[in-house]
Amino acid sequence: MTRVYIVFKRAGCCIRIYTDLGKSTLNAAVDEALSTRKSLFLTVYQPDGNGFKRSHVTATPYEILRDCSFYPQPVVLCEERDQCAALSAQAKELREFLNQNGVIGLNDEVPDSTGP
Repeated sequence: MTRVYIVFKRAGCCIRIYTDLGKSTLNAAVDEALSTRKSLFLTVYQPDGNGFKRSHVTATPYEILRDCSFYPQPVVLCEERDQCAALSAQAKELREFLNQNGVIGLNDEVPDSTGP
């Protein structure tokens, strides 16, 4: 399972989806969609309180080229890891990704944990 953040640059917003593709498989699917000029079709699993609800999301070649940026992260379901450290690292990477793609307002809301 992979958690994918998709930024829509024109709207300046981000959505989060969960898909059954791995990070490298997702990147290969995006590359293939671009090379064949076909839409990217993803099976999506959204948490609904009782597990996951299955749905789909599609991105056209134009959206992939001009509007969308994809940021996949593997979902680690291991309880033995230090979840706080893992979430802190993910939040920092995600904030950098969103800032690079023009999603504004994050610097004021999410303090940098590295200190002054």
